[in-house]
Amino acid sequence: MNWAAAAEALYENVGDEFLPTKLRPLLENRGRAFSVACSGGADSVFLALWASVFFRRGDPQAQLKILHFNHQLRGEASDADEALVVSLAEGLGLKVVVGKWVRDEKRVTEDSARGARMDFFGRASQASFNPLILTAHHAGDVVESVLMRLSRGSGIQGLSAPRAISEGLYGLHFGRPLLRLSKRTLIDELKSVGAEWREDASNESDVFYRNRVRSQVVPAWQEACERDLEGVVGRSREQMEEDFEALQEWADDWWSNLAAANGSIRSEDLARAPRAVQRRLIIRFVREFTDDSAVLSPELAERFLTALQTREEFSASLSSGYYLVLEKGAIRINRDHILRNWDAFRMPLGTEAFLPNGYRIRMNWVELNKDLLKAILNGDIAHDQRIFAGVSRKHARSLFVRRWRDGDAYHAFGRGSQTKIKKLFNDRKLPIVWRRESPLFETAEGEILWMPGLPVNARYLLASEATHALQLTYEK
Repeated sequence: MNWAAAAEALYENVGDEFLPTKLRPLLENRGRAFSVACSGGADSVFLALWASVFFRRGDPQAQLKILHFNHQLRGEASDADEALVVSLAEGLGLKVVVGKWVRDEKRVTEDSARGARMDFFGRASQASFNPLILTAHHAGDVVESVLMRLSRGSGIQGLSAPRAISEGLYGLHFGRPLLRLSKRTLIDELKSVGAEWREDASNESDVFYRNRVRSQVVPAWQEACERDLEGVVGRSREQMEEDFEALQEWADDWWSNLAAANGSIRSEDLARAPRAVQRRLIIRFVREFTDDSAVLSPELAERFLTALQTREEFSASLSSGYYLVLEKGAIRINRDHILRNWDAFRMPLGTEAFLPNGYRIRMNWVELNKDLLKAILNGDIAHDQRIFAGVSRKHARSLFVRRWRDGDAYHAFGRGSQTKIKKLFNDRKLPIVWRRESPLFETAEGEILWMPGLPVNARYLLASEATHALQLTYEK
């Protein structure tokens, strides 16, 4: 079919007035890289068609590509989904990046499928500047999400999702242009321009919770409501998002005055805040002074806040050797072992070193074959524990390896200018232990080259004609 003609006709029909107010400035940001997550279903095909015209009219130089993740759960049907998306991208003149789920576990859950998809998005977006991934969440998804999160006891943060703009793993940012459009509208518009899409038979199954909510609960609620359910729930979600942002800003102000340092804060300082702010502050406190393995459950958070109010002593395990303790006027994070420190050192090319945290670092000069270079340039290799840098052999003879210091900054790939490493840490939600124990690689001239979990210095990106590279590895 003529995908380009269908896209033009669809855009003429729907325009762009439905765009969430917050999202429009980001979509009109010239020079930014955009991707459309497309499964081949009606929602994402609509988004791909619409986006192809929106960006071409607004900025002919805009970088736009299609991302498709084949979960390989439905055999030939999954491959047919992939074939449709590839055909769609080619018809629109867009680059398409396809990922496939290679898994060991037999049991598939919504969480495991979502995690695999996010890993793919992270790999596919590494080579892009300031990437924004567009997803096709619509008004019906908002209704389903609100019901599902209510049943799980979510607070205002959970109930205000999915949002027009959000941040996920790997520092990825997501945009959702279709939140104000119904599924019925999307399908009617696709039919009006003769567009094709794929139906996922698994969406009719009652195995997954969301499917049961969609097929059984929402229709009954709609019948009882006798209103435009998607419209009113959508407005409620937007208002809750505004309230959440106000609370978050308030909590940020309190945090800046708490003087949290060395895993300790004064309990009386936290006790003066409203309970909703206390909850956010204690969650942030735990996140700042532990790693991802430490869990502060909602139940544990409520028990802690009650102890804070009644001025009782409190101690609870957060797992992995971390303890949240309230006693003698102080709130602390205790550990059953001491943070593993090490001194800075010079590392020659072709050597390896072992750090006290059990990680090994290696520094090699490698020859690049065609496939490896392509994978690097396409962003298929995650930079959390390995990079290939465009450094001359002369300048790669030795690097200085040290720990991060407050105030360190460099021009990270994907950023327009020099950025403090602390901000990069926060944007990517790297745990405090990772920040303190991971190595920072510095050139002989004192320029920061890379730190695990962060992008390589933009100055040392590989050129498309590169034949060799400096490979840095940080692994267990």
